[in-house]
Amino acid sequence: ALLSQAEKSGSFAGGDATYPYAYSGKRYAPGGEVAEANERSAKAQRTDRDQPPPAPAVFKFLAPETLANALEAFAAIIGEAAGGELELTPSSDPFPGTTSRTACVIADNKDGIMEGMKKVLNIVTQCGECVSTRPGEFQFTCLMPAKSCAMLIGVKGQNIKDLVKTSGAHVHVEGQSVGFDQGSGPGGDKLVQVRGPYVGLENALHRLVECTLEFQDQPWFPEWVVRTNSDRKLDEAELQAKKNEAAGSIGPAPQAAAAVPDSGVPAGNAEMMPDMAAMANMAGMASMANMCSMMMGGMGGMMGKG
Repeated sequence: ALLSQAEKSGSFAGGDATYPYAYSGKRYAPGGEVAEANERSAKAQRTDRDQPPPAPAVFKFLAPETLANALEAFAAIIGEAAGGELELTPSSDPFPGTTSRTACVIADNKDGIMEGMKKVLNIVTQCGECVSTRPGEFQFTCLMPAKSCAMLIGVKGQNIKDLVKTSGAHVHVEGQSVGFDQGSGPGGDKLVQVRGPYVGLENALHRLVECTLEFQDQPWFPEWVVRTNSDRKLDEAELQAKKNEAAGSIGPAPQAAAAVPDSGVPAGNAEMMPDMAAMANMAGMASMANMCSMMMGGMGGMMGKG
């Protein structure tokens, strides 16, 4: 649906006022030389049509189960207000690390997004899962490109500090996009936590939508628009391989001592055992002492008899 919305926002094939010639299979629609002259004129003005269509205006947020169910029930109303539509990922495909589904409000422009999100906020205030621990406050989580978050935060965090003061809402940007396959770069995903009263949420939301759509014309934005939760998840084998690689770069831990050959003593315990050669020497000396003692005893007996 997002791709079809992108196609709607660009006028590729014919029949409209700006590009009146649909391909007929032979040439362009009847008109002979006039049609060819018009075609040459149209070619000169078709520079923009060689470019891919702009991505639709999209704003994303996470919807826990209760909120997601309510959004599905009122999806048509939200879509009508936005002049577009509301989309939700399946319940079997939650956002990585959560049980929430990813919701998208799709419209032609920022105004449409805001109208749709106002309907969403009305539902948020009726959702128990979105009630904050502070009386009269609600909370929800938005999903924004990393580049948009940089704009939201500003130099030394000044922009977000000003937003908190003027909006009446608390806004927090997660520092890392951990666990996402495509989590780096300007189009990487970041979570933005918003908490406050209804008016505060609406005020903050204006800025969040503005920062998101500021980069709508960037080449990475369409990829961010259509990215799925599956795209965000690191393959377990790949993750384990990265961990093993990191461990290998450090190298194995040095062993304190080697195993004693044929002793049955593990290497880790070898250092706690006395030197075997020393033990053998000590045993030999003890044997010699015993022999001397026996000899002296025997000689004493013989002398006693004499």
